[in-house]
Amino acid sequence: MIRAGNMRFVLGLLMWGAAFAASAHYPLLIGDRPPDMGERGGSIDFTYGLGELYERVYADARRPDWIRAYTFDGQIVDLTKQLKAAGPISKLKYDSKRIGDTWVVAHVPMSWSDHDSAFSETTVRTLVHQGLSRGWETPLGFPLEIVLLNQPYGILPGDAIRFEVLRDGKPLADAKVYAEKYYDPPLKKPYPSQALMTRTARTDRNGIAMVNLHSPGWWVLFTTLELDERKEGGKSGPASLQDTVWIYVDQRPGSLN
Repeated sequence: MIRAGNMRFVLGLLMWGAAFAASAHYPLLIGDRPPDMGERGGSIDFTYGLGELYERVYADARRPDWIRAYTFDGQIVDLTKQLKAAGPISKLKYDSKRIGDTWVVAHVPMSWSDHDSAFSETTVRTLVHQGLSRGWETPLGFPLEIVLLNQPYGILPGDAIRFEVLRDGKPLADAKVYAEKYYDPPLKKPYPSQALMTRTARTDRNGIAMVNLHSPGWWVLFTTLELDERKEGGKSGPASLQDTVWIYVDQRPGSLN
């Protein structure tokens, strides 16, 4: 028998899940260029925000309490003060000067989201690659984390990306991971069905799943884990952990056709 309080919580989770599916707003941390910097490095301008991926509709994004660069050899560089508001989105310029793979990560602490009508703690991140392929496979230790199992650059249209979902460092079974493309330019109406635009995978008993990325451009991998109901600051509702990873799919060179 489900008690009234538990029933309200279950209904709240169902409503939150339905609202997310209907709105399809994702945390953004995407660059103005492919994140493979070659051997010499370079600059990439990131856009941070919360928005639809098939049209330019942005919600009010909560500001991160920190943004950091995690290098493959264990250095952590604080980038928080470099985030500059630009209307409904924010901009961050990152200069890649270090060899290897670097995760650029924005973290939003557990707080109320007006858009979702729920509490959530969110990480959103993008990998910057310069020369040496080392660091992309290393977990960063977040409470909920998508860990990539194949190299997230040099990806071509139609390639599969494998990943593991971890909860406090342990494999998380039955976690749903959503994959969706950021369309630039935006799609024109009538839009395809949501089932065609959003790919959904469920992790197996070892926390592993896979999705295919069908076309060039930026793609998001997003997962969420519901927690107990939370009350704070006069708000009450579902709470969750969220992790978001952005991956770039390259154009297929003519020589590889």
